[in-house]
Amino acid sequence: KLGATKGFAGKDVVIVAAYRTAIYKAKRGGFNDTLADNFAGTCFEGSYRENKFEPSEVGDIVVGTVLAPGSLRAIECRMAAFYVGFP
Repeated sequence: KLGATKGFAGKDVVIVAAYRTAIYKAKRGGFNDTLADNFAGTCFEGSYRENKFEPSEVGDIVVGTVLAPGSLRAIECRMAAFYVGFP
């Protein structure tokens, strides 16, 4: 468990993983019909499966993204986390 890791207290910040989604040309590339929450959800799910922790152990998820004008990326990232089991 993250909080029980040797040398870390329950309130320490621990970076578990960093992932990058694939890059294609906007609106013309191979993922032009793929929603942002599908990309993010895949990264989130891979993170907890690969690093062997439970989503309930996570306090915060930080996602870096390029926001387009009028974008709802924050909502999409939250929904992606919800879809794969983060509380």
